[in-house]
Amino acid sequence: MSAWLASLYAAGPGWGAWMWRICWQAALVIAIAWLLTLLLRQRSSRLRSWIWRLAYVKLLLLFVWTSPIRLPLLPAGQESGQGSIVESGQGSGVNGQQHQAATGGDLSSYKAATVGRA
Repeated sequence: MSAWLASLYAAGPGWGAWMWRICWQAALVIAIAWLLTLLLRQRSSRLRSWIWRLAYVKLLLLFVWTSPIRLPLLPAGQESGQGSIVESGQGSGVNGQQHQAATGGDLSSYKAATVGRA
């Protein structure tokens, strides 16, 4: 019996974090669905019904899907000792910033090469 209680005690912090995630997301989903149905009162009841159906599906997924999906949207940035171009306020446009980063800050060759293009 004490082994069973020990395993419950060990699972407690993980369960608490899981329930907190479910509770705040459920409250947010229900509030958004409620606000949408209030805003769309003049629309068809079919639309408002689908809003609530989608909210219920999300609530069911909260219990089933236990881990977040990890999507690497942006590549990891490289750390450098110098400030970025955006921070220093230099560069002209995105291509100018790329050229400045590649040449170490000299924009004269970039401006000379792009004067006749536009």
